[in-house]
Amino acid sequence: ITVLWRHLMHSSKPPMFIALDLEMEQPSNEILSVGICLFDEYQLEESKNFYITPTEPVSEFIQNLTGIKDTDFDFTKSRTVCYAEMSSWVQEQIDRHIGRKYFREAVTWGTGDVPLLRADMRKHCTNFEWLSQRFTDTKTLYLFDKYTSGKSLASKTSLNTAMASFGIVPTGTAHNSMYDAINTAKVFRTIICNQSEVKHRIKQLATIV
Repeated sequence: ITVLWRHLMHSSKPPMFIALDLEMEQPSNEILSVGICLFDEYQLEESKNFYITPTEPVSEFIQNLTGIKDTDFDFTKSRTVCYAEMSSWVQEQIDRHIGRKYFREAVTWGTGDVPLLRADMRKHCTNFEWLSQRFTDTKTLYLFDKYTSGKSLASKTSLNTAMASFGIVPTGTAHNSMYDAINTAKVFRTIICNQSEVKHRIKQLATIV
């Protein structure tokens, strides 16, 4: 968080972050869609949902949960092609913002998405230089923010709960990878602003004491 504060406070051009979210088949954990949102401290820049051609039909349970259906996929495209198109799109967005710091450490809700995505892309020989193996877990940051704000840690820690606690209006529907990525970005930005304010107040108190 200290590194993020430093960039946010001193960079002439706001740094760009990337939030992502996955929807997967169960119990195989095969990735069905990847939602990506590029953003900075002020606004959401670009977002898109990428469907990754599955090797098995989408189960009824996942269809009901996520709304993803077999008709959403272009079965003429292999998983390798799907990932290549996704990586090209991300790189295009990065290249459009010349001179801005870009964090390869994805912003996620939970700890499982980045390792799973990188492993599947590696399996399909796809370039993923835009995505570091490190990531920022917004769920952990949310718990940290609750603790430093004197709030109880006993309540649920879902993405919807986090948004409600901050008064954030959700974009879209839950269990849609693009919308979940967008909403994760919203929570992340709110937490960074909150912690920056806490740090500012501590400095003010130090000058008084």
